Amino acid sequence: MRTAAALSALALLLLVAGLATAVPRTGGVDDPQDSRPPFEGTEFADASRVTVSYEPEDGSLIATLTLVAPLGTTASPGASTFADLTFGAGATGPGGVCVVPDPAGEGRAGDLRVAATIDSNGPPGAITDLVRTTVQVAGGPQLVGASGAISADRRVITWTVAPDPALAGRDLDCVGDVAMSYSFSDSDAIAGFPLTTPPDR
Repeated sequence: MRTAAALSALALLLLVAGLATAVPRTGGVDDPQDSRPPFEGTEFADASRVTVSYEPEDGSLIATLTLVAPLGTTASPGASTFADLTFGAGATGPGGVCVVPDPAGEGRAGDLRVAATIDSNGPPGAITDLVRTTVQVAGGPQLVGASGAISADRRVITWTVAPDPALAGRDLDCVGDVAMSYSFSDSDAIAGFPLTTPPDR
């Protein structure tokens, strides 16, 4: 009798854990405005906010980078400006530290490493923005591509990963090792943040 009760309790715990893992997770952080001078005469792009949303049920993910000023363009034919956003998504470890895969994608199996970029070509002709990203699943060979877009005012870049089985069902509760770089300038380190269930869920 006790064995049956114990098995029932275990099944209930597993069910609750499964439901907790399957709920949407979202989070974000504001980044203080930087006071660094422009890099070699080029306008410096400064991050003001990063947000990430993850849907464990279908493996979709959305990352948004908001800039203080519009993403610049270049007047040199054949040249481009670009902004890179990189981060890891994993689990909160001891001391509240977000443990995420390293840049090589090594880490806890199932955690994610995201490398997103926007490459903007200037004149001659209309501005062309190529927004792309790659999501790597730690502990496995999966590399998942994604699409993206930039807002009309060139201040908000959004990268969207469509539902993908390779990304579904991950137990992710934080984002860490967040950085943004602009063209050939140094990376701007951005604080990590928790991924939590929205209040209305």
